[in-house]
Parts: sequence; structure tokens; C-alpha cells
Amino acid sequence: MTVREIIDDLINDLPSYAQTDQNIVCDCVLKAKRIVFLDTCFIVRLKYFELEQLRKLMDRILLNYDPSQIVFVITELILYESRDDRSNRIKDYFRDIISIAEAKSVRFLLLQEEALYKCIMPYSNYSVEEWNNLFIYRLSENKSNLIKITGLIKSDSHNPACSLFVESEKKLKNRDFIGKTIEQLKERKKSEDSLAEELICVLIFFLFEGFVNTQKKKIYFCSSDNKALAKLKKAISSSYCNCASNFENIHLFSLTQYMISQGILTDKASVNMILKNAMASKVLVTEKKELPFCESDQIMSLEQVIDGIFEGKQYSYKGNSP
Repeated sequence: MTVREIIDDLINDLPSYAQTDQNIVCDCVLKAKRIVFLDTCFIVRLKYFELEQLRKLMDRILLNYDPSQIVFVITELILYESRDDRSNRIKDYFRDIISIAEAKSVRFLLLQEEALYKCIMPYSNYSVEEWNNLFIYRLSENKSNLIKITGLIKSDSHNPACSLFVESEKKLKNRDFIGKTIEQLKERKKSEDSLAEELICVLIFFLFEGFVNTQKKKIYFCSSDNKALAKLKKAISSSYCNCASNFENIHLFSLTQYMISQGILTDKASVNMILKNAMASKVLVTEKKELPFCESDQIMSLEQVIDGIFEGKQYSYKGNSP
């Protein structure tokens, strides 16, 4: 089966509450004040939380935001990565996450990567040609951050952008160029590559071009993949530094710290079980200090870090111990 055929089967298997109509999905994304993108590894590790803990987390989030102001978004490739490989069905914990959103009247959206820019175009001042050239330019300046995308394009002699790193400008008037390019990229998806995360980065670029240069809107990227987080943040800071305040990373580690601070997680053993599935036994962290004291990186065991969090300390996770 092709990637597209598998995705279509998965869409048919999604609970009905998950919105898949792309006109409605894009409209919800454009109107939302808080857009939360979920990464595959983040979704997978949510299964280690109890459902009641996730419900309390959602309640805590909704103390600050009206349900109509926030949307949770997965892309088609994230759906594809999160499937049961043997049956091509939606996993039970994925259904549980959707049911929690449904119970709290929070939008849960399936976004087709190639659909978003078409919905933004009518609200922008760019022509089709300008959008196409902007797409190429952003990929070209992020060759080191979007390695999978640029590598696939360069290796495809049939793609008009295959020489985008040789020619300084490419006049592309093809209305379907961006959509067709993204569709072709998705069909070349391989197991455990970074294509899904890199395409999320491209979608965030589109959103920044369309409307997010305002403090009223925020985009969040939830992941436990340090490399993906670092590359996405670097791409945004280099290409859209004026929009940096509109973007935030949420790591499973920082989410867990938050849930402890809010009294949602109270048992050290369960926290250890959650984090050990995403982190090594020894990690590199920075303890946040009150000024004038300076911060410094420390190598600590996971148990030491958890003890510190329950004592009220706050850490920034830098990665697993080298």
C-alpha cells in the first residue's frame, strides 16, 4: 500500500470527533489563539500517564483558555507514524486522547500538510508565484535544519525545485507546486526518519507568513525528541526571528514538571516510569536559579532529578548524559 492509501484507511478508523474535513480544519487553525502540534514520540509517551491524570491536565489548561480558543493538531504523517504497523489501525491510547478532547469540547484536528497554505493564500498578499518562491527560499536557507526534505527534493530530478540550491531564483508559476511537492515528499516517507517533524516546521512557516506575527496567537510544538525540537527552534529563529515569541516548545520532561507542580502527579515511582521511557538513566540538566546566582549544567541520575522536582526545584533538560 502507498502512504496515501494507508493514511486514508487510518482516517476512516479515526473516532468521529476528530475533524478531518480540511476546509473546517484550516478554518479552525486560522481562528485559534493557541495551536498545539503533537509529535509522534510525544503522543506515544502519553500512554504512560493515567487517563485521569490527562483529564486533570486538560482541566488545568482550560482554566486559562476557553475551549474555543485552543486546537490540538496532528498532521497526516504523525497519524501515519502513530498507527499499529501490523493492522494499520488507530491505537487505543490514541483514541483515549481524542476522547479526552471530546469530553472537554476541545477541537482535535487532522491537518493535511499540503492543504494549509492553500487556505492561507486568500488572506495573504502573495501571488502563487511569490508563494512558490518563498517556499523554495525557506527550504534553501534551512538546509541544515530540514535535512530530510531538502535531501529528498535534491534527489528528485522530476521536481522543478531539485536545483534550488544552485539557482538563486526560480520563477515557478505552477499553482499546485507546493501541494504537489509535499504530496511527493509524503509518499517517500521512511520508518523513523524526520520527515513528519520537518513538515510541521514548514507548516509553522506558512502560519507565520499568514497571520501569526501578533501576540494574540501562539504555536506550540510538543515533542520528546531533542534533535527535532532543536532544529525546529533554530529554523524558526533564523527565518522568523520576529515571530519567535509566538512559538514555544513543550517537552515531555517540562510537561511532567508542570504536572508535578500542579499536584497532578504525586508519586515518584510513576514519574520515574513515565520519564525513563523518554530519557536515559543519567541526564544533562540545568537547575534554574534565582538571580544573582548563575546556572550551570549538571549530569544527574533520573532519580536525583525527580527528587529535586518534588523538592520544588526546576530543571531545563539538555539531553541524555554524553
